[in-house]
Amino acid sequence: MKKIFLFCLSVIFGLFLIGCPQNQEQTEQVDMTPSFWDNANVYFALIDRFYNGDVSNDTAYNRPKGIYNTDADATKYYGGDIKGLTEKLDYIYNLGINAIWITAPYEQIHGDTGGSYPYHGYWTLDWTQMDASVGTAEEFRTFVDTAHSKGIRVIMDVVMNHPGYATLEDLKNLVASGTGDLITNDQINHKSCELHNWWGIDWLRAGLCEHYTTGDGDLQGSCGGYLPDFITEGTKTVSLSPMFTRKLADKVNYPRDGYKVTDLTNDDSESGRYRMRDYIIKWLSDWVREFGIDGFRCDTAKHVEKDAWYQLKTACVQALREWKSNNPNKKIDDLDFWMTGEHFDHGVSKDDYFTVGGFDSMINFSLRSSMGKYIGKIESINNIYSNYASSINSDRKFNVLTYISSHDTSLCYGKYAKTADELKTAGSLLTFCPGAIQIYYGDECGRKVSKAKSSEQQTRSQMPWDEDGYRSDILGYDFDNDVYTHWSKVLNFRKNHIAIGAGTHNKIADTPYIFSRIQDDDKVVIVLGATPGESIEVDVSSIGASSVRDYYTGVETAVSNDKAVFTVSDAGVVLIEKAN
Repeated sequence: MKKIFLFCLSVIFGLFLIGCPQNQEQTEQVDMTPSFWDNANVYFALIDRFYNGDVSNDTAYNRPKGIYNTDADATKYYGGDIKGLTEKLDYIYNLGINAIWITAPYEQIHGDTGGSYPYHGYWTLDWTQMDASVGTAEEFRTFVDTAHSKGIRVIMDVVMNHPGYATLEDLKNLVASGTGDLITNDQINHKSCELHNWWGIDWLRAGLCEHYTTGDGDLQGSCGGYLPDFITEGTKTVSLSPMFTRKLADKVNYPRDGYKVTDLTNDDSESGRYRMRDYIIKWLSDWVREFGIDGFRCDTAKHVEKDAWYQLKTACVQALREWKSNNPNKKIDDLDFWMTGEHFDHGVSKDDYFTVGGFDSMINFSLRSSMGKYIGKIESINNIYSNYASSINSDRKFNVLTYISSHDTSLCYGKYAKTADELKTAGSLLTFCPGAIQIYYGDECGRKVSKAKSSEQQTRSQMPWDEDGYRSDILGYDFDNDVYTHWSKVLNFRKNHIAIGAGTHNKIADTPYIFSRIQDDDKVVIVLGATPGESIEVDVSSIGASSVRDYYTGVETAVSNDKAVFTVSDAGVVLIEKAN
């Protein structure tokens, strides 16, 4: 019976893994009904830098805990975890967020590379296990379920291009057989034949000794920092990696949390059935199947073949459908799995990431570097809004995720927005971009760069919670409640109106900048850059109502001759909707 069951399981697994990607262009008429993702407010949180909900896991795997806002410790763990993120879900909901993108929760390498630790989630050791610094599997399940209960979808950061580096800590436990060849004088002997027993030459290129080949180009070369490159293009079937087989057997150094995704263990019934990338795709899709993850943000998309991304998307669509079928009381709705990708400097263009790779969205890098210009002259953003709306909202199979701050580029605050008032303006300009938008944790409350010398690490400073005692004295900045209040108002207005992300855009006036967004019966008019406290008459004919309301101030006013008069808020913003 066991052999029959395993054979059936492998056949089912094989059916959704095999096959060539199909061109996704449709010749039939496309349904133009907007989806949630056309108007998503995505909040990106680095788990480790967000909030510490459980101090007992701060030094998991003997990783040292770093000191906030110091250059020496900028690459160490700070203690943020999934329990802390769960505790802050009300804050995130009240901000106006309806999707949260989190750094990868699965297990990272235990050791360091020159003092740098994988707090960011991009140096994976084991895709099938929770990282103890992040929390337990049940804590993760609670996080996802709680988010869903508030109408917040969960997006997981995933890596398919590379594992983490070979570190002394991990190689001593998972590779070295006791001969002493691999580890000499607390250094890795890169000429040791024992490196065969790391991931294995069928799994990756690493440029280590004569055993691992190296490659060139985006697909076969090393990703930034000379990370080992998985052979995701490989067509031959391979066995489970030697290191992973050893890790599964080592219950002392690597005890497993209660939940684990399918291991595809290297026994007689499973050995040699899968290509290298099939393992990663199965492991990642099982997170969707087990916990109900709504989407992935795919790291380093250009370094993986698009047919591999399509395979991942297909597997995750099926996995989420299974989870929703099995958990009807936990699901938000019946939307399919969603996937966005990171290809550095990708803009607002539909290409084969969508038609071949299966992506629903790509991250839009093109807005952030112009924010200084738009903050200084608000109406100059109209061409951007108009172009985005006409490109994105005329094709429901095309979308982008637009941002102004990120962990890999820069913070808007300090670089483009020099003052708190300018940060509020930046929040407005981002919020009213057509398509989906991404808010980087702390942009909404005035988080600033850290004292790290590395520009990349500077963007990953600690979230300045009001209740924490390390704010001004240690971080050099506080939680700015005035900035938060503004961001929460504009984001909640956007969340309430699908027309903002998915509708048609029409400019009404330049000074102040006034425009409308319309999607079927959802109609709004937005005023930006008006003089605070002034009385302003606005053409609201596009709303078609006898009475309208300024969401920002809560004041309702009657419409006369298609116009309404408002007193402008301190932020210079008027958010006009039909009065109830």
